[in-house]
Amino acid sequence: VKEVLQRIAKNEGRVAIGLEEVTRAAEAGAVEYLLVSDQAFAEEAKEERIVQILNKVEAARGQIYLLDSSTEVGLQIFALGGIVALLRFEVSS
Repeated sequence: VKEVLQRIAKNEGRVAIGLEEVTRAAEAGAVEYLLVSDQAFAEEAKEERIVQILNKVEAARGQIYLLDSSTEVGLQIFALGGIVALLRFEVSS
């Protein structure tokens, strides 16, 4: 999470926040680390999309971290949209 916040503060393009940005990054094979709050699975409509993202990230050898929203780290990721990715390279929007 510290790295995520540092990349955001530096306006570095190698971070994706939220379902749409992370989906594009996963489709491009750019996700190195994926952080997902357990609360992101709360909405049934999003659950299938998140599972598809998890599969794409795993296929591209990205590392996946599922975070408990009762922890501080989990709450921070949930506040950023529930799903955040650190990228190997920038993905154009």
